[in-house]
Amino acid sequence: MLATESTRILDDAARRRRLRKQLDALEQDNFHEDPHAQLQWHKNIPKFDDEQVNTQGASRKRVSADNA
Repeated sequence: MLATESTRILDDAARRRRLRKQLDALEQDNFHEDPHAQLQWHKNIPKFDDEQVNTQGASRKRVSADNA
């Protein structure tokens, strides 16, 4: 089987039908419930708000491996 035999040449109408079908499938995929809507936030996970800027820098003391 040659490569030219396996390729299919589409006319404009067939190309438009395929594109419309693909676009409809993508639009249908957008209409579903958000799977992450019911997630609960944990206190230990930072929320990274853009409004909150930490200007103090690191306030923790470093502990060497010998003292730990």
